Amino acid sequence: MFSLSLPRHRPVKHDAIPLLPNSDNNVEEDDSEYLPIFTASNNTMSSQASRLTIYLALLCMFTAVLSTIIALTAAAQHRSSVVNLSLYDLQSPLRTDLRGLRRPSQFMGLEKINRTGLQPPHELSIFNFPFVVARVDELDPKSIITMGPNSHIVVKGIDIRKVEVTDCISTVIQFRILDWQLESCRLHIYVPQYSSVATGSGESFIDIYRLTSTSVLEIDKLSRSTQPAIEEKLATVNLSSEHGVDWNYPFQCAMDSLHTFSLVAGSKSTSAQWWQDKQLNNPAIYITQHEY
Repeated sequence: MFSLSLPRHRPVKHDAIPLLPNSDNNVEEDDSEYLPIFTASNNTMSSQASRLTIYLALLCMFTAVLSTIIALTAAAQHRSSVVNLSLYDLQSPLRTDLRGLRRPSQFMGLEKINRTGLQPPHELSIFNFPFVVARVDELDPKSIITMGPNSHIVVKGIDIRKVEVTDCISTVIQFRILDWQLESCRLHIYVPQYSSVATGSGESFIDIYRLTSTSVLEIDKLSRSTQPAIEEKLATVNLSSEHGVDWNYPFQCAMDSLHTFSLVAGSKSTSAQWWQDKQLNNPAIYITQHEY
């Protein structure tokens, strides 16, 4: 019998191709340099994110500290501006932090009181003295002479200010109108008989002007160049009369309004002065307030 013998197929032998260049079966290669490129990119992005987080945290901490400091400062200023304020403090030109405050009426409901049955009718009136009395230099307009012993003294805790009118010195005076419904006013200059307010050898005439000021004067900054402008001349008064002086000028005055005046020499010989207190038996400039 015949037998057919077919040749066996031998497997093809392929040479091993190294996965990495220059590989050797007996040599271990460091393949770290062949890591994917995005690995280094990820590390860079992670480092940047970490730094950004640190910066944001520091910014938040700084903002919190700054906010705390501002809050504490504001609270301290608020306490210092509202604690133990007297009426003088509220009117003082040195209280610049109070000038913008709205002043509520202290007399709510008084208009409902029926006073028609009073016998005899009770006429209300008060005396109102200036809270600003300041000398200014006519020859040196930028000079501030509102402070010092030549301008004011303190007697028993009361600030007494000097009114002076000469050819080189004038006096600025400011009032605030007080009390409800007493809005008919008179400006007075009162010099008792034989009072020696006129110190010169000739007659002492003073011109009285109304100024345009609608805000509280800053007395420590007031000078001839910074005083308010003149609105009108009211009168000329002779202070050297041996019979004394009792001059007055009527005007309407709304509650809480400000009224500013200036006393200026009316002649070269004018020389007059007195210390302004709150007594009517001494020379004084003041306002009386009445009902309509």
